[in-house]
Amino acid sequence: GYDKSYSSVNEPNADEHTGAIHGRATWDHAIEHHGTTLVTHGPVALDFGACGKGYLVDLIAERLGVAQSDLRYVIDAGGDLLVHTSEPITIALEDPSDPANAVGVAEISQGAFCASSPSRRHWTDAAGHQLHHLLNAIDGMPVNSVAATWVAATPPSLATAQADGLATALFTTPTAQLRAHFPFECAILTADRSAAQSPDFPGSFFMR
Repeated sequence: GYDKSYSSVNEPNADEHTGAIHGRATWDHAIEHHGTTLVTHGPVALDFGACGKGYLVDLIAERLGVAQSDLRYVIDAGGDLLVHTSEPITIALEDPSDPANAVGVAEISQGAFCASSPSRRHWTDAAGHQLHHLLNAIDGMPVNSVAATWVAATPPSLATAQADGLATALFTTPTAQLRAHFPFECAILTADRSAAQSPDFPGSFFMR
């Protein structure tokens, strides 16, 4: 894993056990759930980073009671946003190749807005392979086809946690499959710099 400095150190023999095809535990075999109770059949590591910051935003909103008030606010947890304003705010879509630039903009006045990209958390291993924190659970390798994702979702509760998790899920799961189960709008920038967005995504990419 990585530490607060974003350095990455593999555990011994990690490469031999990455991904389901190399013996890594999978949901089907390692865990079952009954309602809100998880039951594990052996030692497992759970990483809630995919929705952790978004969930924190939702907890702050719940503590403040903002959902039941006329208060205008923007709660920002490192770019994962929950917005309730009278006028839309403009959000830059960060270029994953150059964080100083944007590839587009979005405008939102109500709801959650989250993004995901490996641009800030990536490493080069001793063999020269480019590694980052968004992994395909099947083969354990970094996802290389998607460069960045953005998700907009409207409350009810836990909208930001859901948007945060969906932004990560879009790296490995087709948009249509996710939209069959969750109401959200999204934009995706692929590794070859092609872009796509859902019909009602509240923004657009810059065109050349």
